[in-house]
Amino acid sequence: NISNNFLKEELILNNIKMSREQLKLINYFNNEFINNDPSGNLSKLDNYEGRLSWYISKKLEALINIQALYKKNLISLNKSYDLVGIINQYIGNILESHEKVENKSGWSTKQYSKDKNTKLYVSVDNSTIFYPLLLSINSDLINDENTKKNILSLFELFFDQHEKNFLHKKNVYIINNDNFPYKGIEPLNFQSQFGLCLIEAYKATKNKKYLDKISEYLKNYENFN
Repeated sequence: NISNNFLKEELILNNIKMSREQLKLINYFNNEFINNDPSGNLSKLDNYEGRLSWYISKKLEALINIQALYKKNLISLNKSYDLVGIINQYIGNILESHEKVENKSGWSTKQYSKDKNTKLYVSVDNSTIFYPLLLSINSDLINDENTKKNILSLFELFFDQHEKNFLHKKNVYIINNDNFPYKGIEPLNFQSQFGLCLIEAYKATKNKKYLDKISEYLKNYENFN
């Protein structure tokens, strides 16, 4: 929440002075990070109950944005830890837990399955995890070229698989899984998170298929107004 509500504000990233409340929250996050798993051990785990998608990935996104503020000399960092090194450690651990099973890939979770035992590869989970990975490429934070290539290759695989769920007649994605408690059009929060990934993927690759899909998204959202 800190990452979404405070660290990405356009005024901050354009070197406008931050408010006292924003600085207080950033300091709070720094203290929480130093005292709560600073070495990123939790990022070595799987996506049980959305652990990677709804905790680790959000934390990684916040670290990336804090590094951006530091590069702009808007904040100081605790000298006891190497933030870029920790970001790369998070990324490496997350990539190790990526799964490929037949025609499915990503970070599975059983949380949303009806029987609580079947692995599901939910698009919003994949998108939430991929977003900071792609953002890290565009922020020049990944040290290893093979890691960059791996992220972009895995996202393209996810994109191609996800496109199979796209209903062209209605210009929407659908959920069609008997073990998922909901069937029909993907909720807009699913689609908007995927849209953020598309923007970062296009920035990183200049692949026109991502740009075309972004254009389709814009037309789709216009229809909801």
